Amino acid sequence: MDTTGKLTAATGVVVEGNLYDVVFVDGTCAEVFTGCDATSDFLFRSLSSAYNASNALLQTVLVDTLGGPQYDNDPSLTYGCTSTTLCRIVTPYASNGFIYSLAYLANYPNSWNFDNVFLADFLLSNRSYSLEPAWVYAVWSPHTAQVPEPSPLALLGLAGIALGWSQRRRRLRANALAQ
Repeated sequence: MDTTGKLTAATGVVVEGNLYDVVFVDGTCAEVFTGCDATSDFLFRSLSSAYNASNALLQTVLVDTLGGPQYDNDPSLTYGCTSTTLCRIVTPYASNGFIYSLAYLANYPNSWNFDNVFLADFLLSNRSYSLEPAWVYAVWSPHTAQVPEPSPLALLGLAGIALGWSQRRRRLRANALAQ
């Protein structure tokens, strides 16, 4: 979450049994994904994986929390989404240099519209698409677990134990040699 309360990223999102981190980025596909002209520009490289990733966002990230942010009821709380009535978050998965394919989720705040994941293909060009400014791109990466560092007190305690043990061994060795 940024300083204005907008959701900018999520960590540990489960997609097909694996953990991923995702950052929401505003821009065009070419700006966000190194040209958006090769399938290797994207983490998910199949229709089913991109669909499942978008669905995981809908089911586990863009949800309302009791007493907390209402990401489902107010799509504008997601970074890059300015509308309170609809937010489209795009996960591209393939490109051949001329056309790129994507899965996008539509997050609606009201009960007569439903949240869903859609699939689409678009031509690449140097100009912006009329829909593209209303899109936010999901930039996915494998989840990186935080490894906690040991506290200085614990390290000092371990050093003290090791020092005491070595002193004890030294005394036992000295006593054995003296006899």
